[in-house]
Amino acid sequence: MTKLQLLDYSDSKVAEVIVKKNTSGLFTGYLLSNSFTDDQLKIFRAFEDNVNSNVLSNLDALTQQIEAFGLKVINPASSIEEFKAKGIYDFQMFGSRVSFRMKT
Repeated sequence: MTKLQLLDYSDSKVAEVIVKKNTSGLFTGYLLSNSFTDDQLKIFRAFEDNVNSNVLSNLDALTQQIEAFGLKVINPASSIEEFKAKGIYDFQMFGSRVSFRMKT
């Protein structure tokens, strides 16, 4: 598993996660720490509640709100060339579990 930092659109660190990549390119793992705002946490909880309740009609709007956070990851343990932030999408947080995909 790899420890990564999550940055927002302003390059501020908002979380630290530990993840592994599966064969389909999905990164899954756990949230180690975060500094998401209360409003951001409400959006993540609303997304989780909608998924758990099968209320799929709201997911597109919630996904767009999450995408607006401009999340990206960096691996601070990487070499200088690999230290650049990489955009992510399909970020989901369910309690302390997280998943996302890397933009190419």
